[in-house]
Order: sequence, then structure tokens, then C-alpha cells
Amino acid sequence: MIVDIIQELETRDLAYCTITTAPFGAFPSLPTLDAHYVAQLRHLSRENMITSLLKTARDLESFALENEHKCNNLTKLLHVAFNSYDIEPPILPEKKPLSAYPLKYDPPDELHPPWGKRVQSALEKISNSSFKASDAVRLVNSAFQRQDDEEMTARLSRKNSQVMERLHQVQEYKRGLLATLRLAYGRFPRATRAAKEFLSITKRINNTADVRDCIPLLTTSVLLATPKSGYTNTTATCVVTSDQIFINIPSIPLLGFLSHAKHFLFSTHDDIQVWEMDKKFHGRLYIGDGMNPDGVRICVNGEERMSFVPEVGAKRFKLFVEMVLEGTKSCDKEDGDVFEEGEDVATFKSQVNTMPMDDFSLALMM
Repeated sequence: MIVDIIQELETRDLAYCTITTAPFGAFPSLPTLDAHYVAQLRHLSRENMITSLLKTARDLESFALENEHKCNNLTKLLHVAFNSYDIEPPILPEKKPLSAYPLKYDPPDELHPPWGKRVQSALEKISNSSFKASDAVRLVNSAFQRQDDEEMTARLSRKNSQVMERLHQVQEYKRGLLATLRLAYGRFPRATRAAKEFLSITKRINNTADVRDCIPLLTTSVLLATPKSGYTNTTATCVVTSDQIFINIPSIPLLGFLSHAKHFLFSTHDDIQVWEMDKKFHGRLYIGDGMNPDGVRICVNGEERMSFVPEVGAKRFKLFVEMVLEGTKSCDKEDGDVFEEGEDVATFKSQVNTMPMDDFSLALMM
């Protein structure tokens, strides 16, 4: 290879220093960039574009998957309620593949072969002018980058359209889940009975909620605990409705006497915080697959009112309440437009179809 380079320089009467300084278009140098070298620039530019494209697209995909995962957790926790009330839950619509969305982009190398219009103009400019080698390479590389930026913008726009539609489907699905349960009062006997029972118990602590909003969405066991004092031996039942969180601590036999049951009623708007148990000072507790599980505290006006470890997990409990609150607001806003009393709740007809991440790169470039 070195011998070939030396022979080429001698044939064209060029010194070693002219490799970087000899201008294009001035004899005896080449009139423009070699086609093979341009192909290498094309490969390098496209490789950089694909790397950047995949990074940005994966961030979008991760955001969509995170919201779908949260929705899946909500569905699992609400599944017990749907089964208890003998209600058929709505089905999440099918996720369309990326190829189903139009790609508004025409490859420049097909419109103006072999390199595209911008690169073709750059090569013509080099041929008709006097350029240093470094400046000529920079000009062609910049032309390739501009063409690749146009392709990247088009492909990200298509990916963004897919992600936005998936997020909209998830939001509508969550709203549909909660609306189905909220409208179950008076239509499904078990749900109606559960709402009346909940209201009759909570009326003792001045619950003035509408009975239609008293259908229990989640019922889970909790263990009273605080991060400072540790776990206790007192268990309770936590019931979450669309607007309220009810804690029922049953009566406990104590020295031959029966202590009174205690009831606590909170709003889903109250501040719910997750705390971590100090595992060094409070021993070990096993709940499910977790050891020394974290807990939640409910604060009202900045003051802690209740602290416990939910059986479903602290983070899942907090996320569930947040999504119920979000879905309830959405239902309240659109009840008059979509879910009128007496109408059947619209259900979706398709099933979830997730694309394996192994096929992500291939699908993005199709």
C-alpha cells in the first residue's frame, strides 16, 4: 500500500506535503473526490445518523413502554374488582406496528443518483473551483449530513406519531376501566351492594360521598408500621374507591377486653409518600417475595395521619392511587360527552400486541 502511494505521488510530481495542501482542480491533482472515497464518507455519515436515530427513538419507545407498564399494573390490580362484580373489563386496543404509519420521505440517492442532489452540487462545486483536500472533504461530508438529517427528522416524526397514538390509547383505556366500574352502580348487583355497604360503614365517620363513587376498586391488607418505630403486629384493611381511601383497623382482644375497631377515611387527593424501612434496626419482615418492604404514609395538610405497609407493595399502591385520581379527573371531564347514564360503556375490540425490542432497529429503518 505504501509503495502504491509513493508511486502515485511520483507519477503526479507531488511531494508528501501536497497530500493535505494540493488543491482540487489544479493539475496534476484529481479534479474531484474519488468515488470510492465518497462512498466511504456516505457510509460514515449514515452510520452516525443511525446511531443518533436509534438513541432518540429508543427514548421515545421507553417512554411509551413505561406508560404501558403502568397501565398494565392498574389492569392487574383492578382485575380482582372486575371479577368480584362479574363485570367484563374493556380490552386494550392493538398497538399498530411502526410500518403502519406513513414515512414522508423520498431517498435523495433515488431522486438524484448516486449520492443525492446536495452531494452532487458539492462535487460540482469542487470540480469547478480550487479547494484544499480538507475543505473538499468537509463540504461533501456536510452535504451528506444535511441529507441524513432530513431522513432522521422524517423517521423520528413517524416514530413520534406511533408513540403519541399509543399514549392516547393507554389514556383512553385507563379512563374506560374506571368509567366501567363507576357506572356499574345500579347495573351490576354485586357492585351496587358493595357500594352501599362501603357507604353504610363510612357514614359513621361523616362520609358524604355519592354512593355511585363508593364502589371499592382495590381492597388490600396492610400492616401498620413507621420507618422510625418499625413494623407492628397490627393488621388492617385498606379500601380504595375513586375518591377515597378507607382504613379499617379491626377490634383486638386485649387483657380479656375487646378494643373498639377504628376507622380512618382519607381522600385520594391527600399526599401519599413512600418511605423506606431502616433494615438495620427493625429486623426482617417477609411479605410476598420482598424482605423488609417499604411502606406509605398519608399526610393531610403536611401532617402524617397514617403509615402502613400495603400487601400489594408501597410503590404499586401509590401508583394505583395516582392513576385512579388521574382517571377519575378524566372521567369527570368527559362523562357528559362519552359516558351518559343508561348507555353501555364502549369497549375496545383488540388485544395488546407488543413489538420485541430485538426487532426495534429493523422496524425503525423500514
